[in-house]
Amino acid sequence: MVLSQISVPLPPPWFFKLNVDAAISKNYNFAGIGAVIRDSSGALVACFLPTVQGFFSPHIAECLALREGLQFVKNLGMLLI
Repeated sequence: MVLSQISVPLPPPWFFKLNVDAAISKNYNFAGIGAVIRDSSGALVACFLPTVQGFFSPHIAECLALREGLQFVKNLGMLLI
């Protein structure tokens, strides 16, 4: 399998960037959500990948990922996102 690289704009110095995503499983009644935090050099700072029980539309699953990602940032005490 060949993976392509995607160029993502980096945050300014002293800031962090939060990326979130979600995937739903109609067969198993859950959604996987995730968040990745990177620094201004693109280095991985933190990430998390929980599952959420329930049936969700793609839009709601993405909203849950954003909510959980922002809570993750808050719990880490990061202010410059």
